[in-house]
Amino acid sequence: MKSKSLGNLPAVTSLILAAASILVSVYFGQTYRIHDGAFYFAAFAGVVLLVSLLLRMTQVTVKDEEIKHQDQTIPFAYVFGFVILLVFYTLEWWLLGCVGAPNPANVGDLANEIATGLSVQGAIYFSVITATTLGYGDLAPLTDGAKIFAASQALGFSIYAVTGLAILSAKRRNPVE
Repeated sequence: MKSKSLGNLPAVTSLILAAASILVSVYFGQTYRIHDGAFYFAAFAGVVLLVSLLLRMTQVTVKDEEIKHQDQTIPFAYVFGFVILLVFYTLEWWLLGCVGAPNPANVGDLANEIATGLSVQGAIYFSVITATTLGYGDLAPLTDGAKIFAASQALGFSIYAVTGLAILSAKRRNPVE
């Protein structure tokens, strides 16, 4: 019995969920300054995006006429998924903020860090540092929701790095002579 293909369902679902996550983050994070709920939703959306990207990779097939180009297309697919995840997390950090110096001196400093948010460059920096699990220690998530989101990002990128590479390398075929 032939199994049914999921088609573009994972890709469409992941894009819709990522867009919804960004809209929810903007609404709750900027309008009501309710960051934890938006971070929890964003963490869930990031996991769904990760799973849908990995599902999409399992559907990649290399046709006989494409075997000569597979050494370019397979790494491109892997890097493209990594960039999609990085852009998603960077946008969420930029929109929601809640990142600042670790262990603020008092509650006023904490409130100020949360209110000011991150610049675009700061969001890119924090997202890359979190994704690569470097963690220099100069910035840290300040709320419980932001900590969960950072943990889901670090874990998600680690899972993507190992699983995505394994899936795509298994798709590589030897040329037919």
